[in-house]
Amino acid sequence: MVRISKTRVALCLALAMLLSLFAACGGGGGETTTEPSAVELTVNASASAEPSTGETTLEEPGSSGTEVSTETDHSTSETTTTTQAGSTATTTTTTTAATTTAADKKPTTTAEIVEYFNKSANKVKTDKPGYSWRDRAIIDKDSVSISSRTLQAMAPTLISWAEGLFAKWTEKDTVAKGANHNDFPVSGQSWSSTLTPAMVSSAICTDAGTVYKIKITLKDEKLSELPVNPTTTNHGKAMNLMTKKVLEEGTANIPLLKITQFAPTYTGSYIDCTIDKATGNIKSINYMERFKADITVNVGNTTASVMIGLEKQYDLKY
Repeated sequence: MVRISKTRVALCLALAMLLSLFAACGGGGGETTTEPSAVELTVNASASAEPSTGETTLEEPGSSGTEVSTETDHSTSETTTTTQAGSTATTTTTTTAATTTAADKKPTTTAEIVEYFNKSANKVKTDKPGYSWRDRAIIDKDSVSISSRTLQAMAPTLISWAEGLFAKWTEKDTVAKGANHNDFPVSGQSWSSTLTPAMVSSAICTDAGTVYKIKITLKDEKLSELPVNPTTTNHGKAMNLMTKKVLEEGTANIPLLKITQFAPTYTGSYIDCTIDKATGNIKSINYMERFKADITVNVGNTTASVMIGLEKQYDLKY
């Protein structure tokens, strides 16, 4: 919990400082811009986390059209089609024989994949394996929209400067086997995931020899403010979200500045993990909490909108 707070508090502090500079320079006055179209957020994944080898490009839902995942076994032919532009997933199933879900059978439908992931994630809390982890925060500079054309032009330069406070990967920390596993998502709970298929826009399971590689992308979720209790949200059913308390801690010492609005719209958030087929144990897992933040500060009533990614990676040792 300590490191996650430091990373996110640093992000809040940097945003508050930038907005105060914007307000001081331009007063938030008059000029408006049209918010730029959605852009790609590219994440350099950890070399040690198996599901995140190389580079992962996150696209705004709707930018890549329709994603189709088709898996076939001896008894059942299923086609799962997820339309990312909206919030409704449509699954069409043609059954040629009775469908069974055995412990050694690869999960294929969204419901099967989500159930399989939940069991493996919840095992971390009960089995308490050793693990290492690191995190970072990312601002997509090209997505920034500010209520002044002058300040809009300054934003990329100022954000590049502020990234030194939060954007680099933190040094890996370790938790011993059998120690307190409260930090593993979801913090403060006896479980790690209570996702349901209705919360998911796509779920893909790939057979990679001795392991399954699973990627679950969550449906968009719009909130009027950062959550006080993340577990009341869909994203908070499987992730440690940034909270209202963290925002208040991060901006408490900025004189004369108050963020009067910080409304997140979660879009493109995902969980990427590798699970051992023989045991159901998670070997590595990557959480990406990605949201568009609509922010207003009291000085000059300055408003801004920006895409933010909060990424955390775990490597587990059973």
